[in-house]
Amino acid sequence: MRQAIADNAITCAALSMRIPEKRNPHVDPDAFARIMRQPRISVGWTSVRVTEDLHVATCTFCAMYGHGRSSCPLRSEPARAVCTRCGTEGHLGAACTSADVPAFRPRAILPVSPSALCFLTELRDFGQEPIMAARNRGSPAVRGDNRGIVRVNFIQLNLDHAKRAFANLPESMEGRDVRMAAISDPYRPSRRIPALPHGYLVYAVDQDPGAAIVTRNPPYDICPVHVSPNVVAIFCEADFAFVFVSVYAPPHVSLDPTLDELRALLDALRNDRWFFKVSGADITSSDALDHVLHAFTLRYDNLYRRHLRPVRARPTSKPWFTPELNVERLAVTAKRRRFQRTRDLQMRAIFRREYTTALAEAFGGLRQFRCLPSLLGSDGTVTSTHLESAALLLRTQIAVDDPTTDDAVHIPTRALPSAPYATFGQDVPITYSEVVDVLRITHNKSAPGPDNISPVIMKALFHYLPRFFMMVFNAALALGYFPRCWRTARVTFIHKPGRPAERTSSYRPICVSSVFGKTLERLLNGRLQHHLERHALIHPRQYGFTRGRSSLLALHHLKDHLVRLKTQRMPTILMSLDFHGAFDSVWHPLVLRYFRECALPSGLYHLLRTFLEQRSVFVQSHAGRVDAHPTLGSPQGSPLSPLLWNVVIDSLLSLPMPPGVVVQAYADDTIILVPAPTRSALGDLASEVLRRVVSWSRTVKVTLNCDKTFCVLFSHGVGGMERVHPTVRLGPDEPSLTFKEPLRVLGVIFDRRLTFFHHAEYLRNKVATLASRVATFLAMQRSCVRPMHKVLLYRQVLLPALTYASPVWWGECHVDCRLYARMVTIQRVALLALTRAYHTTSTAALQVLMQAPPIGLELERINIEFRLFTLRIYVAFGSLRYCPDWVANPHSAKATHPAAPAIVPFARLTSAQARAASRARAVQMYTDGSFTSKAAGAAYVIFAPPDRVLAVGRYRLLRATSAYSAEVVAFREALKYFIAARYFEPVALYTDCLSLLQALASPRNVEPHVLEIRALVRKLSRMVHVYLYHVPGHAGVFGNEVADFIAERAAHRGIATSLPLPFRAVRSQLRRELLVLWSARWREEHSRTELFRWITDLRTLRSYLPPPPSLVTLLTGHGRFPHYFVRFNLMRAPRCPCGSYSVDMSHILHTCPITTPYTSRIAPQDAYKNMSYS
Repeated sequence: MRQAIADNAITCAALSMRIPEKRNPHVDPDAFARIMRQPRISVGWTSVRVTEDLHVATCTFCAMYGHGRSSCPLRSEPARAVCTRCGTEGHLGAACTSADVPAFRPRAILPVSPSALCFLTELRDFGQEPIMAARNRGSPAVRGDNRGIVRVNFIQLNLDHAKRAFANLPESMEGRDVRMAAISDPYRPSRRIPALPHGYLVYAVDQDPGAAIVTRNPPYDICPVHVSPNVVAIFCEADFAFVFVSVYAPPHVSLDPTLDELRALLDALRNDRWFFKVSGADITSSDALDHVLHAFTLRYDNLYRRHLRPVRARPTSKPWFTPELNVERLAVTAKRRRFQRTRDLQMRAIFRREYTTALAEAFGGLRQFRCLPSLLGSDGTVTSTHLESAALLLRTQIAVDDPTTDDAVHIPTRALPSAPYATFGQDVPITYSEVVDVLRITHNKSAPGPDNISPVIMKALFHYLPRFFMMVFNAALALGYFPRCWRTARVTFIHKPGRPAERTSSYRPICVSSVFGKTLERLLNGRLQHHLERHALIHPRQYGFTRGRSSLLALHHLKDHLVRLKTQRMPTILMSLDFHGAFDSVWHPLVLRYFRECALPSGLYHLLRTFLEQRSVFVQSHAGRVDAHPTLGSPQGSPLSPLLWNVVIDSLLSLPMPPGVVVQAYADDTIILVPAPTRSALGDLASEVLRRVVSWSRTVKVTLNCDKTFCVLFSHGVGGMERVHPTVRLGPDEPSLTFKEPLRVLGVIFDRRLTFFHHAEYLRNKVATLASRVATFLAMQRSCVRPMHKVLLYRQVLLPALTYASPVWWGECHVDCRLYARMVTIQRVALLALTRAYHTTSTAALQVLMQAPPIGLELERINIEFRLFTLRIYVAFGSLRYCPDWVANPHSAKATHPAAPAIVPFARLTSAQARAASRARAVQMYTDGSFTSKAAGAAYVIFAPPDRVLAVGRYRLLRATSAYSAEVVAFREALKYFIAARYFEPVALYTDCLSLLQALASPRNVEPHVLEIRALVRKLSRMVHVYLYHVPGHAGVFGNEVADFIAERAAHRGIATSLPLPFRAVRSQLRRELLVLWSARWREEHSRTELFRWITDLRTLRSYLPPPPSLVTLLTGHGRFPHYFVRFNLMRAPRCPCGSYSVDMSHILHTCPITTPYTSRIAPQDAYKNMSYS
């Protein structure tokens, strides 16, 4: 890494000399020559306070000090001339023609002012990457142009130990818009540098610094690489990297120590080649891999500890309050001060929100370390120290496999891991794109493991050292060895609220392992999942942690079984199984036996085997450390844990059962349906099923908790069973299972009659709780909450909670009126909390004011989407009709190997570059699409150099929704033609649809048509070289213009084809149709309401809805009005305070003299007087 810094970085040193006034400086010629001839160092005297000018010999040919141009040794080599204006080689300053030269010299040769604003210039070859401006967007301190020149402006000055100069430093940096300053001789009372405003950081030694570097919100990452009293160096990196050095030479002191220190620093940066040596090494043993990772950990830990920000310790400081927490506290304090000092109400609300968010992120999860209390052991003993309590918790909470409990059936399985296992075929090596995809889904706020590598650091390290990490991951895969250092986790015990503190069962262990190791675990998990999907080894009734399945699908299949049995009038028992510590009971030999039988490649098998072996967890405290070695269960927090449990439960799903018995699982939530015609037969059959489950649990070493295994009886109209339930038990002497009236399964409450009234009651309580919290939030925020915020609260908080799993409990054709009434009441509670309207306001008016469609229509729309998208059946909604073939199927494409590239890169060309590229020796293909509200067409045209047309494709689109769909069809059909034609020359594909190319290049885009095009591009790439380009549309590119011309005519005369509608387009059409149905119902049923006079068409509701509570009363007529009081017997006569009678809102709005000053300001006044409110 340091070698890369030395090779590619810009190095600058600011050397300042402080010379007393009224004295001529005397510079040692030898020392001065040494300074001026340092390679790659530009030295400027920023402050020379003398009574006469100081003239230094300067060469204008090579831009070096110490000699003139006439005596320059490089004068005979014009190619080595250095321009003093732009800083580049090859020409002199007098012949420089650059238009972008700054007004001051890039490398200041002769200082002319006490503070000089300078530029560091680096000329780099960025190839054809036309995004130079985007590299430094939003940062005026870093500028670039299309020639690849990066300029970094900084300021260098000598503060001369002056308080006023130091106080003016922030103002000077802001006025000149610079982000870095090289400071010499800073003001330091009590031998320390004073604090600077928020956003400024000082890099210097803590005591009596002579040199320092000050940064102001720099647009690059900064890492201090050397800090001493006279030399400070920081490593700055963004899309480019450089080292910034500040050097101070004290007056009347020899320069040799400072220059020696500077030379040692540069040599260290240049000569550290550890990563480059290791990255190219060939690791052939597990010990070598452990040794490399141990060296990496030591190196990282040394840098991590060295670069922690020092914090002055206080007598009352806590040992757990680290420097990182101190930095967070200072940032939060600054935001709190800004919030408290703001007088503007709107800005105060914004600053308050920023402050509370920062406070919650910084210290919301912070807990002061507390010693564990005295715990009670199983033998009655009580622990007396913290380490004893930790050891007791580790013994009771960490699962350990006991070989003495093995039966005869367990012995062959236990012997398998030690037996040799090898396969002929091996999995492909891990690719760069595979690791990038894994790191992309890694959450940045995950806790770092014992090695202190956080996800952010892990991503940054991989970005700059990809060869090293790829070498480690592929070495682990090739050796079939999971490194030992990643099998250690730090465990913390969290007390469960409301549990006795002295019991060991009242604590939950939380394990945190290395982020580096978790990356390899995710890579292994992806490959194991792909192996299972490719060979169809995932059981069809396993719905948890499986691609294409969900809890909603599991609930739907469960209800389908129950409805079918109800139609047959077959009594059924629903049995919900509970396994004690399911994930902590995974038997490792059983998992390994499963993958042996699945013919898993030996490299992956041994990687998984070593991952499960010799694991350890530890509790670290100030008193010491306690270790434990779990040998049972899936590692907590591991990405592999769900997969390991699915392997265990797979044998239960495949267990032979009596006819009619259905076993279904979602992770560890397992249910069994047992049908039988009579009570005795139902009890006997359920007991037999229970015995088989218990026998299976003993085989796989899982414990079934019969006390928490409950049953629900669905009598389905067969009399007598509800009074006396069937008996379900293991044996005559065993207790029977408990029957419940309702049972909650995956968040939905099933009752014995499948009415779901209990679930509606559960939703009522849940929504009431959420509504009360929302009302409290609105009361606290008051005027800061805008109407769109209330709409978002309803749509993203209340509505999802109300409609969860609605396809299960809301009927497709017929809905029970009692259930419908309950759901309307629940929606009304939420709407009243958001609008703060009178409780007598009608539900229809509340729905209009909140832009919330009736709950019946909303549930019907959600159920239509589920049946169309998931079940793939024909649906009808209003005037819309959909066949499943018309809509995209996200799971139609086969799962690709994780090592396959997930993105398709492309390049953007200008019109001139596109015309030049069309003359290259390759098969040129241009695509374009045409779309109008009446027709849509797509076309492609293929050229061979020089101007020969090879093929033309014309397509007329059916059910097109946008021009994007036409572009997709053209691109897809062109790729299919190329694959069928089998060209042998390189293929260049040009399109003016940037959205399509960005979708192909985005790893987050998993639309079915995008996956299909990626698969076609990969298939074509295996035959010829493929290049994708974006060209500007209608810019004179001949091929693009031809394709556009053909596409316009193909909309009427072309081959009929279609693109499956994406989910987003279908959802938009369904929502528009819902508004149409809602508007029709509103006109038909509520045309005589007060609100209908104001709002007649619900398809274009205004953004100011919902209005404030006072305006709600005016629009609905439910408020403090005379006719309202008379309606509810609160007044005898509807007499207005003005003396007239008020029988409806017309008096308030038009004739009342009290409200006239307000109503006269309503615009447009003519429409208002004519009562044309809408």
